Amino acid sequence: MPSAAGRFYLSTLFHDVHVSISFVGGHDPRRSARFDSRCLRRALTNELGEALPKRYLTMDDVDRMDGFSFEVFCCVLWAKRKYQTTVTNKRGGDGGIDVVALKGKEGELLQCKSSINADVGWDAIKEVTAGAAKYQARFAGTLFRKVAVTNQAFTKGAVSQGQANSVELVTRDRLAELLGANPITNYEFDEALLEWMPVVQEAA
Repeated sequence: MPSAAGRFYLSTLFHDVHVSISFVGGHDPRRSARFDSRCLRRALTNELGEALPKRYLTMDDVDRMDGFSFEVFCCVLWAKRKYQTTVTNKRGGDGGIDVVALKGKEGELLQCKSSINADVGWDAIKEVTAGAAKYQARFAGTLFRKVAVTNQAFTKGAVSQGQANSVELVTRDRLAELLGANPITNYEFDEALLEWMPVVQEAA
């Protein structure tokens, strides 16, 4: 993770603008190459001094997200679906659950896997299954469903394991459907990214 003094430059998707954000840790080019690297801030302007335009995220945007950004994206998307959502604290590990989503006496425990590959293996199913008991005990009286989310697809082995462990699999087509029904602006995403950044900084 990047040190208190470390900074890296982030390119936006929308203009030839470079954004610098400080993190705890040192420069990590793997992170700067992907989408947490491309969030927008209201205060930013383009090279002409114009405010960056508000727009809705697309699946192309989702495909550029790194792991943490994808967790935040899922957190916002489930919140749009009327869940009370939280990105889990990464200090000491998240126990296999990336996002906790509550709605009354029911909820969903999300394991989020952003990938540039066509198929995602069964690690997500294994992790959400292993982590569910901890959160079920913490939220006694809440009936949780286990959910694994990816921007791609799952392998046949992962699908089989999901069925065996009662894990709902949300793949690219379903994710695109959810995003279409619950649009997220670049500003909303950026605000959420900044809001949840401390859960990563605290874990450093």
